[in-house]
Amino acid sequence: MQEQIANWGIGINLGNSLDAIGGETAWGNPPVTREMIHMYAAAGFDMLRVPTTWAGHFSDAPDYPVNPAWMNRVQQVVDWALEEGLRVILNTHHEQNLWLRTELKALRNVLPAFVALWKQVAARFAGYDDMLVFQGLNEPRVEGGAEEWNGATPDVRAAVNALNAAFVDVIRESGGQNARRWLCIPPVGAQITAPGLKDMIIPEDNRLIVTVHSYKPERFVLDHHAVGSVSVFGPDEEAELDSAFALLKDFRHAHPTVPLMITEHGAVSKVSGPQGQRNDMDRAKFEHAFLSRASAMGIPCVYWDNNYYSAGDEWFGLFDRVTLQCHSPRVLEAMLAYRTK
Repeated sequence: MQEQIANWGIGINLGNSLDAIGGETAWGNPPVTREMIHMYAAAGFDMLRVPTTWAGHFSDAPDYPVNPAWMNRVQQVVDWALEEGLRVILNTHHEQNLWLRTELKALRNVLPAFVALWKQVAARFAGYDDMLVFQGLNEPRVEGGAEEWNGATPDVRAAVNALNAAFVDVIRESGGQNARRWLCIPPVGAQITAPGLKDMIIPEDNRLIVTVHSYKPERFVLDHHAVGSVSVFGPDEEAELDSAFALLKDFRHAHPTVPLMITEHGAVSKVSGPQGQRNDMDRAKFEHAFLSRASAMGIPCVYWDNNYYSAGDEWFGLFDRVTLQCHSPRVLEAMLAYRTK
């Protein structure tokens, strides 16, 4: 089944914009414009993931109505991307510590709001074709919980399974194009871990994609201020990638009919020389190593871009959303080498 999505190409995230807690510009990014979306399409991307945080934009029980202005804004951004020929992935994002508690004891309160939210999203986009994909959850976990990023606990894994099942049911029951729309469901935390992947229960449905995130090896791809951080991508880092993809191969063997997609990956830009040089050569090397493995398995990948390049906590910004220029052409070139379209 992987071949059904293997030609979806290369994607990029519109991170830290519609998913910013407190509003679209709350985390320092400018409002999304049509010109930004055109920039991604013109650069060669095939997919745009639109991370969207709904917390703060819907009201209380029993109907949990989404603020019409917010729904209209989300639809506007989705429409711009579709008009540019981009496949769009729309999700729920930074909800988990605000209202979406992924624990069995919390589901009695969480599920009604979760179902109501997706009913409204499904109704708004029911007429949209296969170029729009829904992703029910982003990185479902308990923040600060036991083994948060390493498979969590059986209780949390079971809660994530319940939420994934509810998401699939509500979309399929909503009518229109939603009856056959591609839907993305993650394991716990969206992490590539043995317990998380092993305990994942996949609903009976022939249009589901299991989506994971990969930020391995952490010492290379994440925070440039962290202890042990490295700016050079070497053999040890490559071996860690092999371990992550070995787990995905095990999952493929256990679930041969379920496609996989990586909806977040990337490496932060780091200053690596006395003149303030960035480590773009090594980031490009990382992208080659990462995407070659994914490509060999037919797994489409989406780069995490948050528009932070010299400010903010994680410098994943590949493009400047004000000047509409690419910060790191060498990295972009490495990514587009694995474009399958």
